[in-house]
Amino acid sequence: MCNIITACLPAKRACCQIWEKEVKKNITRSFVIVFSAIIAVFILAICLFLRLFNSALQRQMLSHCQMILDSDSLYIDTVTRAVKDVFDSISFDVQVSKLLNYEAITSGDLNQGLQRLDSYVNSNFYIDSIYIYNRSNGNIYVSSPNGRESVYTEDSFFDDEALDIMKDYSGYSNMQPLFREVCFDYPYDTEINFISFLRFNTLKKDGSSDVIMINVRQEIFSALLEELPENDSRLLVFSVAPDSYITVAGKEYRYSPQAISILLDDLENKNNSGLSEVDGSEYIVCAQPVMNGYVDLVLIASESDIDSVMQDRVWIFAMLAVLSALTACVFAAWTVIRKLIRFSQLHRDSIARLEREKADMAREQERTRLLSFLEGKTEEQVQISESVVLVMLYLNEYHTRISAEYERIKDRNILKKNIIESVSEKSDIPVLFSTYDDDKCFICIKSTGTPDLSENLSSAVMFIKDRYNVDITAIISREDDYSSLPVLFDELCEALPYRVIMEKGTIITTSMCDARNMCEYVLPEDLLKTLSQNILRLNINESILILKEIINEISSGSYRSFQICIMQLAITLDDILTRLRLNNGIEKTVNIVSLIYSLSSFNSLDEIYSAFVCQIREVETLVENNKNNHQKNMIDEVRKITGENYNCKTFSIISIAGEMNMNASYLGKLFKKNTGQTFVEYLHCVRMEKACELLRKTDMEINLIVDSVGYSDITYFYKVFRKMNGCTPLVYRQSKKENNL
Repeated sequence: MCNIITACLPAKRACCQIWEKEVKKNITRSFVIVFSAIIAVFILAICLFLRLFNSALQRQMLSHCQMILDSDSLYIDTVTRAVKDVFDSISFDVQVSKLLNYEAITSGDLNQGLQRLDSYVNSNFYIDSIYIYNRSNGNIYVSSPNGRESVYTEDSFFDDEALDIMKDYSGYSNMQPLFREVCFDYPYDTEINFISFLRFNTLKKDGSSDVIMINVRQEIFSALLEELPENDSRLLVFSVAPDSYITVAGKEYRYSPQAISILLDDLENKNNSGLSEVDGSEYIVCAQPVMNGYVDLVLIASESDIDSVMQDRVWIFAMLAVLSALTACVFAAWTVIRKLIRFSQLHRDSIARLEREKADMAREQERTRLLSFLEGKTEEQVQISESVVLVMLYLNEYHTRISAEYERIKDRNILKKNIIESVSEKSDIPVLFSTYDDDKCFICIKSTGTPDLSENLSSAVMFIKDRYNVDITAIISREDDYSSLPVLFDELCEALPYRVIMEKGTIITTSMCDARNMCEYVLPEDLLKTLSQNILRLNINESILILKEIINEISSGSYRSFQICIMQLAITLDDILTRLRLNNGIEKTVNIVSLIYSLSSFNSLDEIYSAFVCQIREVETLVENNKNNHQKNMIDEVRKITGENYNCKTFSIISIAGEMNMNASYLGKLFKKNTGQTFVEYLHCVRMEKACELLRKTDMEINLIVDSVGYSDITYFYKVFRKMNGCTPLVYRQSKKENNL
């Protein structure tokens, strides 16, 4: 038995060895299969993860680009709304409507209409120029850098394309944007790309309505949108036609025209947003309708702008092919997480920036809404039962000094916000809301429990002057309910002109203006007569004092009577100065007409007074210069006549006065004033000079010389000769002959 067992042991050991080899072989095979499966699963998971990551990244970037496009479209729609608001304002402006609807326009209406048209251009940052085409008289009224406050006929108008459009507008709609390129040669040669908007009467037959055209420079949109960092490496275009586009912002050289055309064509099939591939490159393309839906704003971003993760895909896959599955997974996960965190941070920053911009736009919309409510264009949903008071803070010199110091609109808006906040900080005034316009700030205040409003505003105005170096005119409305704020707003606007005739720094109330409106002042005829007499007599200093008195008196009445009286004063002063010039033989005119046209632009009585004084002083200078020249000519004439008639024994100042048709006494005084000697002294000098010449050059007897130089008494001749030469004529002749020897 043992032997059998002993004999079987080697066989059993051999079998075990064979079995162990098979097990090891199976385990190795299974490990390889499992390890390979794990690696395959890891690789597949990584590929799926990267695919999902790329898809999510693209969707997120598409959403990000859409948000950027929404922000850009808000800027463009803001410009469009601003143009529409100007159209609406012009439609209800009586002075401008005379340029549209009247065939014959008086010079006064023309001047006022052009000034109003110019004010609309100056009050809106986006607008370059406004054209009004009056079809009845064929005139084009223009406010433009190429023709400010100008009137053109159809033959002389500088913008031919605009004239053709306004004459035949049948192919266009109201507020439809027209993209134009215009060449100007004044004030310098330049090409300008315009976006033009039309407004005409749709109830009239085609080609029979008057037309208003507002031009906006295309570079305005570029200037606004180029400031956004998101637009630095992307392209914004206007899609104005199926095969036409206009670049708004971005670097166009990065994209070929063929690629842009393909992307715009492909956009129609992707519901205005999506990914497109052109020539092996991926692009994100988004579109948003703007300008009342006539134009699409399209944003294009290339694959290189999507994210740096997209640029690293080749490197990541190369590393996965070299490294082991686990190392590749860990490294890939770490790389993806790091890139994702970085992208997420950038995305959050971009979102935060867009949110800030949206908040700014929301505040701007709120400001516009409040202004529309105050102007009576919209109704306010929220009603307040308490009585309110509306305060206007007018920024003096806004369009001259302040606009120059604060060039950017953003800086000027910050200044107006600071002014409103300063009023709230430096006073105990309960403010309901505040807003601002171009040169005015408005504050709505609860009237119940409000302390002395005038005193508080006075201290706030002084604080603003010291802190911001800005002069403010404060106007306070009467107390009324909240729903009457549009009425209070209109009353404040009507009271605004009173800042010109009231003392600087005065807190104006509408009740003060109502009291002034009851007082109609008439120019005093006695003061005008006294002013005329003093100017004609060249009592200029006294005339200026009388002028100051007249201006102060007419400023005590209503603003309407002030305008009438100041215009009458200007016309009267023009008549007086014209008479003064004609009386003194002055042909040069003093253009006081320009002063009359500029009266409405003065901000204070001092400016008006200084302008009148300047005109008076100018005429005074002309008269004085003319008088000096005239007197010099008269003295020269006296000397000429004396040189020709000195040898006449009866010759005197009376002889000259008769020849010159002048008073002898006045002529003698004028001669002494200009020469320093009497005419008799001058005549003796002339006669003695001739006598000395005859004594030196001839041997003529002295009694003959006396007769030839005009003296009838030889004794008197000797007396005058000795007095002027210090010796007798004989001694004089002998001394001159000896000197000649």
